[in-house]
Amino acid sequence: MVSFGQLRAVVRKDTVYHLITPKGKHLLDSSFSYLSNAGSSYFAARSTRTYWIFKEEKKFKAVLFPAKFTPITSCESEGVCIGLKFPQAMLGSTSTSTQPVKRLDPSRRTEVLGVLTKQGEFIAFRDEVCRLAEFTEAKAAFAINKDTAFPYKYSTALLWGYLRLDGTVLIPAQFDHALPFYQGKAWVKSSTDYFLIDSTGKKCSQEYSFDYVEPLPGGQYFRVQKKNKFGLVDHQGNWLKPMSKRYVVSFSDELLVSTSAPLVENKKESFLSSVLLLESKYSIRNTRSYKYFLERTTDGKTVQKKLQYIIGEFSQGYCVASENGKYGLLQSNGEWKIKPQYEQMLPFQEGLMAVWVDGKWGYINIQNEWVIKPVFDEAFSFFK
Repeated sequence: MVSFGQLRAVVRKDTVYHLITPKGKHLLDSSFSYLSNAGSSYFAARSTRTYWIFKEEKKFKAVLFPAKFTPITSCESEGVCIGLKFPQAMLGSTSTSTQPVKRLDPSRRTEVLGVLTKQGEFIAFRDEVCRLAEFTEAKAAFAINKDTAFPYKYSTALLWGYLRLDGTVLIPAQFDHALPFYQGKAWVKSSTDYFLIDSTGKKCSQEYSFDYVEPLPGGQYFRVQKKNKFGLVDHQGNWLKPMSKRYVVSFSDELLVSTSAPLVENKKESFLSSVLLLESKYSIRNTRSYKYFLERTTDGKTVQKKLQYIIGEFSQGYCVASENGKYGLLQSNGEWKIKPQYEQMLPFQEGLMAVWVDGKWGYINIQNEWVIKPVFDEAFSFFK
């Protein structure tokens, strides 16, 4: 059973952001014009023209201090928060854009990538590091610009390697792309193919390579592509679903979702300043005439169910799904737990879901009962 006393969520009402409990109680005395969760203990906030960082302590007590850097994402298992350190003049900006910071002189650095330890120490990385992915297993993929004359400008011409937590180089920049480590192995791209390496940078023996590899949420399963076919492998490169023309949507809770719907390639890379945000290469063109498939394999036998409605990733045995423009909650057997009735719905997490009704967000439980009435202009899922 979920202990609601441990949960909180970021919401916005009018122009003010708050941190609330499932009972709607505000956890912070201050109100902010911007509030973002950078992990389970770090938050970035802004009031008027001042940036703040706060780190939660026991019983939701928060330590606030003026921001000398902007936290991006925290890695609780590593005990650090990735951040960007800006000149003081830039901290007065009111912009919350996720577009790259414009530099007047791309040959000079205007921001510094690094990590903030739980002791409050900021460790700056090497100056030439212009991109960074999230830390896993005390390692993070980093990139340098191939154009050494303009090392800090944003470009797709990058070389990727891996850093340690203290900013020293573990594997020199040499790859065309690099994904996070999981249980001692990582997918990298060299020339036209993706392949697995170990923590020394040595290529793992395997009989195949792919045109494209991307991690599914959680980092232990990977969607792979070769020409116009898709498959699913684990972090060791073992097959979970052989190549086919069906696009793998998700794999979680032993449930695999695939679709025959047409795909649209996403042209723009997503990043928040210098920190890369992993997003799918493709978007699904949701045409009602195309089918979604729900598969479960037990004792070597695969049971498949064909569904007409659009489904995504399962979490705790449930999945948000839509039919005729309305959203509901689907069970792992393909039957509805909450029939489609909401204009929007966020994934089921910690026993609660944010739903949108008549232009406002509120929260319901698994019995489709209101826990918090729809009064918010923006809402995010509850988390511990």
